[in-house]
Formats: sequence, structure tokens, C-alpha cells
Amino acid sequence: MQSFKDVDGKSHDVSVTFATIMKVRSRTGIDLQEIIGPKSREIVEKLTDPMTFVEVLGIATGEDGDQLAEKLDGSAAEAAMNAVLDAVLDFFPPQKGKPIREALRRTREAAAQHEKTALAHLQEALTNGDFDQALSKALSGNSPENLESTQDPGRSGN
Repeated sequence: MQSFKDVDGKSHDVSVTFATIMKVRSRTGIDLQEIIGPKSREIVEKLTDPMTFVEVLGIATGEDGDQLAEKLDGSAAEAAMNAVLDAVLDFFPPQKGKPIREALRRTREAAAQHEKTALAHLQEALTNGDFDQALSKALSGNSPENLESTQDPGRSGN
């Protein structure tokens, strides 16, 4: 069993059983058992749709998905998604779930590193003025003066 905390710090347990898999398939059309097969990427992509995710989360926690959604911000939603994915992998016997779990671990590490690098680049651009220069340049292309200069000379700006 996996768990996550909502914005209020309340812990929610996430469990995947055959009943969970049957309910998810019935309500969303997603077969969670296919997460370890050739459709794994497709399943994960479907789970990232907020409406679908809230439905699956509600089923996996045994709670009302809409009420849960009220208690999720970005961080809590990410923790909930990780708990759901881990719970799905916990459903399978270790010999089936282990390779997928390792792939998921590596994916999470790569995503975390990518995010860290992107944030460092953003911070550098904010600090050294590159961001402000790029913003100014982008906005200057949309100024009213520039728009008037691109109009047909025979037409007025009114």
C-alpha cells in the first residue's frame, strides 16, 4: 500500500487490487494491468489527464475523487500520482513489476535532473539580465508603434 499527503497534511492510502483494476477499467476504459506491457506509455499518458487521474485516484483510495481534487495542489498531485503508479506496480508479482519499477525510478531521476537544470538556467537568466532582455525584445515586437508601421500605408490606424 502506498500513501500521499494532501495540502492539509492529511494522509491518504492508495491500494490497487483486482477490484480497483475492474472499477478503473469500467469507469475510465483504462486497463491498469497493461502498464507492464507495450501500452505502458499510453496508460501513463492517460493517467496524466486531470479528469481521468482524479477518477482513478478516487477509486484507488476509496474516497470521493472530486473531494480529493479540492485538496490537491501541484506538489500533492505529484505525490498522489507517484503513489498511484507505485500502487499499480505493487499489484504485480515482483518478477513482473521489478523491471517497470526500475524504469519508473530512472524516469523520475531523469525528470528531476531535467527540472533542476531548467530551474538553474532560469535563475541564471533572471540574475544576469538575459530574461529581461529577451522579454523586452519579445514585447517590443508587439508595441502599437510597430503594428502601425506594418500596416498598409494607404490605411490609417483607425
